[in-house]
Amino acid sequence: MIHAFDAIIIGAGPAGALTARHMCDLGWRVALVEQGPRFRNKACGGCLSGSAVTALAELGLTRSVMGIAAGVTRRFRAHVGDDATLAIDLERHGEGGRASGLVVARSRLDQMLIDDAASRGASVFQPARARIVALERRRSAVEVRKEHGETEHLEAPLIVGADGLASRTAMAAGLARRRRRGRNRAAHGFSFELRDAAVSGPDGFDRDAIEMFIGTMGYLGIVRTGAGACHLAAYVRRGSPAGPVGFVRAMAASSTRLKRLGLFEADRDRLSEMRGSGPMPWRPQAIANGRVALVGDAAGYLEPITGEGMHWAMEAAAALAETVTGRPAGTWNDRMARAYSAGWRARLAGGQRTCAWLGWLLRHQTMCRAAFAIMNRDQGLAQRLADRVVTT
Repeated sequence: MIHAFDAIIIGAGPAGALTARHMCDLGWRVALVEQGPRFRNKACGGCLSGSAVTALAELGLTRSVMGIAAGVTRRFRAHVGDDATLAIDLERHGEGGRASGLVVARSRLDQMLIDDAASRGASVFQPARARIVALERRRSAVEVRKEHGETEHLEAPLIVGADGLASRTAMAAGLARRRRRGRNRAAHGFSFELRDAAVSGPDGFDRDAIEMFIGTMGYLGIVRTGAGACHLAAYVRRGSPAGPVGFVRAMAASSTRLKRLGLFEADRDRLSEMRGSGPMPWRPQAIANGRVALVGDAAGYLEPITGEGMHWAMEAAAALAETVTGRPAGTWNDRMARAYSAGWRARLAGGQRTCAWLGWLLRHQTMCRAAFAIMNRDQGLAQRLADRVVTT
């Protein structure tokens, strides 16, 4: 039996789940396919920026997201060794101010958004694997294989690829080429939990701060998630010979605070719930055609800084919803694909260019130290950087 929909969304992270929500609100019949089980985890820094929190509040999800938050982020501190630190206030008060960010577990955030989409009418297939079997102008076909081997056959005029880095949907649609480079040869990221850590005290980590430690091989971000517990996320540059444990130890070797956290002697058993992602950067040749549209990381991602990726995912979902607003449900064509691509660029291109510049700066420690010194003297410049990147 074939089930007909107006759109089939492959991948149910923030981009996919919010796209499903928007389209359901517009009267579209939506299938949302997620291969991971309920409350599956994902490599992520676990930080929702103030802009992302505001976007969720505009959707009426404030109470839901506050209910799963493990902490608040009001400050950002970046360190190069022990001798150079930049501190930025992430929260502003009064008219024109910005909200503080939140620390959230992706397992809880993503499932909350999936369940919200289901409550608005999306047909959720989870856990289930999607395979595109036909891409045609008027109706494309997807085979969905569920947990116990049952197979569903879905059709829709529009396939939305929300399946992240190295998107298979993008490759199947001819929007991206396959890359055979392994993760050890490409830039990549990973995240993990650290329990029973010495996170408090004069040299500890504040509950409301994002801490970033910058090294020659990449950088490591830390947020506290409870008493003696913190969440860490790393970005490892291309060509780094170290695995996750080696990378963490190498970062700790240049930082007294990381040594005191116990990371210099860390082993795989202590770095629990480890998840990896990559390769980075990921750039498809195009983000839409007359059959497929890409959202979230599938549409392009540079490297993680402080959680801007989740807000970009929300912006992409909003851009696609804006493109189909006012059109009959199930309408998609080349002209709409071009309109979506333009809307995506208008919302995301500026922030991604700024993050590309910041990523270049973080690769050059001498330049980074000089920039920190300038911004420490000119806090207005530091706040403008926060407006463009940290709270993006």
